[in-house]
Amino acid sequence: MRLSWLVPILVGVAAPAVVLGGSTTPAAARTVCDNRPAGQVITLSVADNGLAVCAHRGQRIEVVLQVDPDRNPAPEQWWRPVDLTGNALTALPQTKMATRGTTLASYSAAAHGRASLTSYRSLCAPPQHGSASCMAMQSWSVTVQVR
Repeated sequence: MRLSWLVPILVGVAAPAVVLGGSTTPAAARTVCDNRPAGQVITLSVADNGLAVCAHRGQRIEVVLQVDPDRNPAPEQWWRPVDLTGNALTALPQTKMATRGTTLASYSAAAHGRASLTSYRSLCAPPQHGSASCMAMQSWSVTVQVR
């Protein structure tokens, strides 16, 4: 049995993804490089989850992760401190006072390369003694490309 008819079908199915999209990279993973002046502060929030952003050396990156403390009163439901991996960013001392339900972090774009910023939070309040525990977690991550 010859399967020569399968090749044009596979090519026809795969080709539109390349031609129409121009890229097979998911939208959330694409790098957002705009024409911001190098001195402008980049502020990242919960809404930036999954993005890859570009920064220039020396540029400041501020992270402000917030939850509504009325709806999420337990500190376990707030964003954990932001973790930094990679060598492109340097953590800066936090000089601002965070309000309830807010996690802050500051970085400087120190070297060419890539860094990841990540955090997570519990979606459920801690269980009362003897009750079942909810293990639902929400994660946040942004990749920073320093040029």
